Amino acid sequence: MLTKTAFFALLNDTNNRIGVTAHIAMFEEANGNLSVILKQTGNNNGGIRRVGLSTHKAATTFNAAFAKYNAWLNEWFVAQAEAVEAQIEAAHTEALSKPAAVNHTAARYGVQHRFAAMMVHTGDDTLTRRGADMVAFISDRKADYKRAHPDMLTGGGTIIDQDHFTDFIILGLWK
Repeated sequence: MLTKTAFFALLNDTNNRIGVTAHIAMFEEANGNLSVILKQTGNNNGGIRRVGLSTHKAATTFNAAFAKYNAWLNEWFVAQAEAVEAQIEAAHTEALSKPAAVNHTAARYGVQHRFAAMMVHTGDDTLTRRGADMVAFISDRKADYKRAHPDMLTGGGTIIDQDHFTDFIILGLWK
């Protein structure tokens, strides 16, 4: 019987690629023993399909092990969801800080938001000789935008929604 630490190590092993289809199941062996297994269905990514966790002669010990492994698997899934939620929250917080810096720079220097986004990105808040830099910056961002949103440009390369393009730049979605 695996310990909780060993079970979590199995789940966290990157070679196993545990996914949302993983579940605890019963396997009846030819000799009448019942095995508790970790099974993953629809696993086409090279990860595990079935791993034996423990084998039992009596239904009572099997049921106890089955319940224990189910609880541990649910606990692991909750931890994974919380980790993803934390990553999303961190990315959201970072994304929200970018417009604040751009808005502050635009207000401070009295420049339009795309120019302010370039200033924030480059870390250079000087305004001299920036015209050519701005043209190059917008040209690069338009190429990034075209790769990310090809449906937002006409066949001739004209951006359909300028506000969407500005948000793309200000939020740093091109990085």
